[in-house]
Amino acid sequence: MILLLTGGTGSFGRAFADFLLKNTTDIRLRIFSRDEHKQDAMAAELPPGERITYILGDVRDVERLKRASDGADAIVHAAALKRVPQGERHADEFTKTNVQGTANVIGAALAAGVRRSLFISSDKAVSAFNTYGKTKAVGEALFIHANELGVSRGCRFAVARGGNVWGSRGSVVEIWRERAARGETLVITDPDATRFCLPMSDWTAFCWRALTELRGGEIFTPKLSAWRLGDLAYAIGKIPITSSVHPSLGGHGDAYKVIGSRSGDKRNECLISYEESGRAVDAGFAYIVEPSPDLRAVWNYQPWPGQVCDWAHLGAAYSSDGTMRMSIEELSAMAGKI
Repeated sequence: MILLLTGGTGSFGRAFADFLLKNTTDIRLRIFSRDEHKQDAMAAELPPGERITYILGDVRDVERLKRASDGADAIVHAAALKRVPQGERHADEFTKTNVQGTANVIGAALAAGVRRSLFISSDKAVSAFNTYGKTKAVGEALFIHANELGVSRGCRFAVARGGNVWGSRGSVVEIWRERAARGETLVITDPDATRFCLPMSDWTAFCWRALTELRGGEIFTPKLSAWRLGDLAYAIGKIPITSSVHPSLGGHGDAYKVIGSRSGDKRNECLISYEESGRAVDAGFAYIVEPSPDLRAVWNYQPWPGQVCDWAHLGAAYSSDGTMRMSIEELSAMAGKI
């Protein structure tokens, strides 16, 4: 199988390439990204050869994507602009990469007859209110409806929707561990904010399974526990942080400082909205939001066997404030492994 991986030198792309090279024998990877420095750094560890090829290009360039997709059997589309504060200031750039770039990937997949394509999405796409989330939501919609365009060509498209990946580049875990090691103050937005716990190793394996088992039009979400931001800060900095600390009051000496939520931040992550829960199925390894009846009628979609999700019975969303919470001890153990 030839697999094109956009955003292949990012945190997810690098980890996904590692996973495939270690756990498969027949995958030949095309790493597609726009940063030549990251490609050189990655190639130093994973040299180009029979199983891996590096292609310099930008998802904004549809012709480059078409050439990269030629002969591919699958695409995993992970290229994106992701930093929430930057998205609030540069909405036009986020739109060019996250929306038009995704449309370009679809066009390239259709032109090349790629049989399976998976869009790597984010919890920010659910009930989106910041620019990053809005562009990801549009990207999801483009991918799901691409099944209408691909039905006559045997092309299928689906979405894997995850939360913040534990310890990825620029994540709060990475930043706080580095600051704590230097004895610097931990800067905290909202101690009571919650996030799903998604280790990168679990996420890469989950996305591979979604790619190999997709039927077209689904949104795959992993089953996750969650953590509270204040508990994570305590696990890393060893100073208890409570919700009674008001942003205007600062923090606990030099150990931490509470600054309040940033523009575009959500207090809790949500992977499946209340409105989507009526189409969500517990498939064992994942919760799967199936395509709408109108859309699935376009092709021979085979519904997933499974039960209605437990939280959907309660008329709720799949949110980080409503799932099992990790203890400080568990967070400390995980933080120590990074």
